[in-house]
Amino acid sequence: MSLDVHALRAAVDRTYGAGPLAHVSWPDPHPEHEVADEEYSRVTDPERYRIVGARADAWVETLTSLGLAAAASVPVPTGWRTSADAATLLRPHAPGAQPLLLVLSDLDAVPGCVLTLGAGEPPVAVGHGAPDCGCDACDSGSEDLLRALDDEILAVVGGGFVHIEAADWSLQTTVDGWSATGLGAHPTAHVDDLIARARAGDEVGHRLLLGAAW
Repeated sequence: MSLDVHALRAAVDRTYGAGPLAHVSWPDPHPEHEVADEEYSRVTDPERYRIVGARADAWVETLTSLGLAAAASVPVPTGWRTSADAATLLRPHAPGAQPLLLVLSDLDAVPGCVLTLGAGEPPVAVGHGAPDCGCDACDSGSEDLLRALDDEILAVVGGGFVHIEAADWSLQTTVDGWSATGLGAHPTAHVDDLIARARAGDEVGHRLLLGAAW
């Protein structure tokens, strides 16, 4: 049975909506994308970013209550830059699905405000995290923040996840495409071919993670 991503999002929305921080929201402060220089070094209200931890908790509760995964508290991997000591590891029950690591850390001494994700064992970082930067200049509103968080989790949970590491480059699929480092000016067709070869079972790079849907 295939995973219904839309139904899963709706279930997370219901769980999150029943929580104590569901009322916390704010609009995009930069609808015209005009940012003042001083905003880059300022975090006006770090407390509001506690919704990141609340949303992560909603995902853990939903995925476990639906019987899609089992959760365990684990140490944060060595070398990860985070203020957290412990993380939550979700082990999916579906064959071929990759485990998902959720690490919640502080923002300006406020706990549970920054989410870092990992996939596989040992885990590799997934996406940019949420928020990718907590300063006022990078704030795009609560709706966009939670959507980005959901998308990064679904990049693994929704299936089709690919992560490739080589000596001097890495490549990772996302919900809406892919991201890469070290590939320089390689055309999209080349990257798409690498992903297709990996999914077809070819040996690509020196580490390859493939993830089925949960």
